[in-house]
Parts: sequence; structure tokens; C-alpha cells
Amino acid sequence: MAEQQQQQEEHVNKEEVPAPTGAPSALLASLLAAATATATATAAATEANAGCATGAPDASASASASVAEPPGTKFVVTHKKQELTFTMPLESTVGQLKQEIFGKTMVPTAMQKLLLKGANFKNDATTLKDVGLKEGCKILLVGNPMAEVMQAMQQPTPEEKAGVTVADKEPLCQKPQHKKILDKGLPDDVEPGVKNRHESLPPFPIKGLLNNRGDKVRLTFKMYAQELWISLKDHTDKMPFITIRNVTFELITGHEEYAIVQLHMGQSENSRYTLYWVPAQYARAIRNSILNSGPFM
Repeated sequence: MAEQQQQQEEHVNKEEVPAPTGAPSALLASLLAAATATATATAAATEANAGCATGAPDASASASASVAEPPGTKFVVTHKKQELTFTMPLESTVGQLKQEIFGKTMVPTAMQKLLLKGANFKNDATTLKDVGLKEGCKILLVGNPMAEVMQAMQQPTPEEKAGVTVADKEPLCQKPQHKKILDKGLPDDVEPGVKNRHESLPPFPIKGLLNNRGDKVRLTFKMYAQELWISLKDHTDKMPFITIRNVTFELITGHEEYAIVQLHMGQSENSRYTLYWVPAQYARAIRNSILNSGPFM
């Protein structure tokens, strides 16, 4: 009995413990076989999944496709001999387009003039579809980057170089181009003017003014945005304070309760935006507001 039990134990030991000779080869073969089986199973699973993705898309993929935005409309904006390509949905607004243009050109939105035959880009709330923008359109952008504007503002005017002061010049109200506007008389809705008095900007827009062309305009000061809004009958021009290099004013002879205010946009006299019949009590506050001294007298 003892001899039979010893033979059984030796038989078990032979099964559980590999023989020393050739043991590493047997173990390596076992590992390779296991790895091959795993790779085969993974490949089969991948193939099965690929078949599901191509043959029958899952619900999440269908949902993503259903909410995807339609492709945008491609068009070109030409600026200083450069052609810039944009792709935007036609539901985008003119204001959004100007922001995109600013990102590529650094031309401030308030200084962008966009030209396209038959299109009007003056209203920022108008959609590109309503403007009439189509695939392949070419829009012309007129305007200078902020860096160029700042550089121009730092250059002295010809008058400054020559040392000419306002006192050396003929009064504005006597010059033909200004006298022609003044001869039209006071606008019927002009704000009351006050002599020999300086006041802060009023809390309401200043209306009843005339510009260089004799058109009626209204001034609104957006102090939070550092902008001057000049509103005409059909549109509003938004001028950042930083783009106005200087502000001068003169009282109108014979109507000293009113003033002529000039916004110096560039170096030459032709680049000045002139406002007529400005109530004299606000003239100094207008200058101080634009030149960042505050909306006070």
C-alpha cells in the first residue's frame, strides 16, 4: 500500500512540475499562444464594431449629425492688396463679420467701411443673408489698422510744425465753406445755447446740429465704450475717442451762444469733421470727453 501511494505522488509531481530540460521554451510557447488568442479576439471585436459603425450607426452618432451646423458661405475680403478668405453662416450678422475682420486686419469695427455692389453694411444687426452676401463674393474693406492710426496721431500737423495757432487764422465762421452752412440759419430743433457758461455733458443726446454737408446730426457720448456716435437720418457713425487726435471749437460771431466744433481725424484740414450750432455751454465738455479728460466742463 505504501509503495502504491508513493507511485501516485510521483505521478502527480510529474504533472505539476515541468521538467528542467526545455522548460523556458514551453513557457514562451504558452505565452505566445495566449497573446495570439487575445489579439485574435481584439481584432474580431474591432471588426464587429466597425461593421456596426458603417452598417448601422448608433443613436449618439445620428444625434450629433442632426445638430451639426450647415456649412458656411465662403467669401473674400480685400484689404490693401490682400485677399482674406472667410467662411461664415449667412445667419451671422454684420457686427459679427466686422469682429472677424478685426481679428485678421486689426482695423477697428467702428472704422471699417465695407463695400459690395448693392449691399449695405451700416446696420450691425443685419444678417449676411439680408445684406445679399453670396458664395464667392468679394468685399472691399477700407480702413487702417489701429497701429497706423496711433502712429498718425503722434505726428504733428503742418500747422503744429509751423507754429500756427488758432488766433493766427481767419475765424471759421467767415470762411466760405463754413459760412455756406451757417447761412442756412438755426435748425428748428436745435438745443438752446447759453453764452459765457460751461456745463457738463447733458444726460441726453445733443440734437439739432449740422455737419460738413449740411445734414442734421445728433451726438451721443458712449462713455463706457469710449465712443462718439454721430447719428444721421439713415445711419449712425461710431467714432472711438482714440481715433480723434484733437478737438477745437470757436464761437459763432453774432451767435456766441453757439459754437463750431471740429473733430480732427487726420493731419490735414480736409480730414476734420465739423459740427455747427453746438450749444456753447457744452463745447468744452465735448473736447474734454473725447480727449479723455472726463465728461465735464
